[in-house]
Formats: sequence, C-alpha cells, structure tokens
Amino acid sequence: MKRARCLLLVVLLAWQLPLAADPLLFRVEGEHGNAWLLGSVHTLRPSDYPLDERIEHAYAAAGHLVFEIAPQDFTGPAAAITALELARFADGRQLADVVDDETLQELAALLRKYGTDAAQMNGYEPWFVAMQLMNFTLLHHGYSPLHGVDLHFMTRAQKDGKRTSGLETVREQLGIFDALPMERQLALLEQTIAESGNAGPELARLMRAWLDGDENTLAQIADEEMQADPLLREALLVKRNRRWAAEIGRMLATEKGDVMLVVGALHLVGEDGLVTLLREAGYEVRKVSGEEAPRK
Repeated sequence: MKRARCLLLVVLLAWQLPLAADPLLFRVEGEHGNAWLLGSVHTLRPSDYPLDERIEHAYAAAGHLVFEIAPQDFTGPAAAITALELARFADGRQLADVVDDETLQELAALLRKYGTDAAQMNGYEPWFVAMQLMNFTLLHHGYSPLHGVDLHFMTRAQKDGKRTSGLETVREQLGIFDALPMERQLALLEQTIAESGNAGPELARLMRAWLDGDENTLAQIADEEMQADPLLREALLVKRNRRWAAEIGRMLATEKGDVMLVVGALHLVGEDGLVTLLREAGYEVRKVSGEEAPRK
C-alpha cells in the first residue's frame, strides 16, 4: 500500500491547484542573480489556473527557465520514440510471460474501466504498464498532463522568447525505471493495480499537501513510503538531487540574471531535497511566503 502511494506521488511530482497558501517557491541568492525553485506537479486540472501571483513574479524576473527535461526534448516526437524503445522487452517477451494470470485479469478490468484494451500493453515491460495505468488513473480523476505546471511554463517561455534548458534527458529519466530488476517492476505494477481503483481520496490528500506548500507533510510521505524501496529512492531522488544541486550551484556562480527552475515538488523537500542540499552547500535559500513577491 505504501509503495503504491509513493510511486503515484512520484509520477505526479517527477514525470509527468493554483498554488494557494504558500506555494513551493524558494529563492536562492547567487553572485549575479537569483535562482527561483518551483516545486511542480505534472498533471493538473484547467480549474487550477491561474497560478499564484508570486510564481508569476518569479517567471517575469527570470530570463532562463530550467526544467527536468528541456522543452524541445520533452514535447518533441523523439521523446515518445525513446520512451517506447525503453518500454519494450528487448528479448521479445510479452507481459504475460512475466506477470501471473490473476494480476493480468485485474489489470485488464481496470483498463476496461478506463476505456483501454489490455492487449495494447502486451509488448511492454511492467514498469511502463504501471506508469500508463497511473496516467489513466489521473485522467480518470480529472488531472491531465496538458495542464501540468511544467508544460504550462514551457509553452509560455517559448512564446515569450525566454531561454530554456533541461537537467537531464528523457532516456536518463525513464532509464531509472527501465533499469529496475524485474521483481521490482512486478511489485510496482501489482501495487499500482491494488491502489488504482481507490486512488481518489489519496490523490486528494496528496494534492492538498502540495497545494498548501506543506513541506513537512510531503517530506514525511516520501520518507515513510519510500522506505519500502530504498534502491528506488536512491535512484529517483537522492542521486538526481545531488547532480541537480551541483548544476544549480554552477548556474548561480556563472549566470547573470535570474533563473527559474521548475522541478517535481518531491525533489525540493526532506533531508535529501534540493533545499537542504543547497543550504548545506552554503547558499541562502528562503521560501517565498505570505504576501511577498519576488524582487525583479
């Protein structure tokens, strides 16, 4: 149960309401400008816009927008090609060759509920099927990647002529799941199936914590639920956060003007989060709260 909720949260916050109370927006002071760190989710509803005014000020101040994956890679056809390449069994096996009959029947029932034929999943590895099921679950509850924070700002930055870049590639990101041992992939799929049918209340609770900018609750959820799979936590969060913190430090030392980084909110919180890592590296990191607006 715990692992499934964690992985659903990871999909929400790391692949892929207006930000109300105190958005997950932080200012990091650099030598020549600021870095604005925005914790995002990648699937939202149209009713969740417009975004908090503080986020709009940060966007206006920044000349460079940095995402987990660069917009041209995230939205281009190469992304889908890479994803499908990684998702397929390299040795010609089918999903039924590695998943037991009971699990396959439960999966088929859920996919029918979401208007999809389970036969379409036959050639794909369990991690990819689990992610597709998560996406169908989110869509069923009204959340769409077309309205995610990342895509929202990618589109705006390109329209406004702002510089954009990414912290990693599609292959690097999805390769984390593709590299999981088969037993972990099967566990991910089974737990996703178990949670998918009753995901509404859990989604509401997680979104509420994110909407409120509740760092402590999000960090607690991550700590409690990722204890079930330390290997995945290390790959999804710890290693990536360390790489990203080093890259943010480089930007702060070399770039002139403000930079806005839009990454999954789970990457900002907790003892392994970017906020903690940057503070440990000696940077002043302050949450933008209350009625304060970023200085342009």
